[in-house]
Amino acid sequence: MTISSYTPNPSISAQLFHFTGFDKARNIFKPAADALKILQRILQSRILLLAPNKVYLMLPEGIDIVKAIDTDVHMACLTETPLEFIGSHIAKYGKFGLGFKIGWALRNGGQNVVYCDRNSPNSYTYLIAEIAGHFARTDMTHNIQLVKWVAGLAAITENFELRDEREWRFLRAPMVVGNRRGVEFFAEDLETVICPKAYISNVNETLKLMGFNPKVEPTENYWTA
Repeated sequence: MTISSYTPNPSISAQLFHFTGFDKARNIFKPAADALKILQRILQSRILLLAPNKVYLMLPEGIDIVKAIDTDVHMACLTETPLEFIGSHIAKYGKFGLGFKIGWALRNGGQNVVYCDRNSPNSYTYLIAEIAGHFARTDMTHNIQLVKWVAGLAAITENFELRDEREWRFLRAPMVVGNRRGVEFFAEDLETVICPKAYISNVNETLKLMGFNPKVEPTENYWTA
């Protein structure tokens, strides 16, 4: 079978969705007006910014020097959940979201998450442990860049129990906004916008202003509460 004749699995999404309605730091949903403003800000800037997220990864037993990776890593998080099943994600992360073409993520260094069972380390977590141990044994932990590399490897992992989120992450981004990095996108990269019916006119106004023409999907088509 050649790539050109390959029929995609319908359970795999051609889009990656980023939601703006959940405050992870405080573990609460944002007011709708705030979630809308963030979504509009992303559209107006044409940049998906990276934000600090806690990364914690227990390392396999037998690596005595480094027991765990526990740090903050800047990232942007998206889900590969197909649109028809996006309701479960809306329930967790809010009613406002942007759907980007997966090719955009690949071109800009997006990475699907490696799901790891915290009680049964796999080859990936052993690799991270060996690298971290090497840095520690050779007294190289003072090298900030090397520490960032180890943290970046850990930041691509997530608990196996969360595999239903089908997460992708950006950890590197060339676009600098102030002291923050982000991933630039263009009109052709944006496939879908999800928002409640009551805010569609607000979203359409911003889309028109920016020259975007994605499909706008009411949140209520996929999830109601």
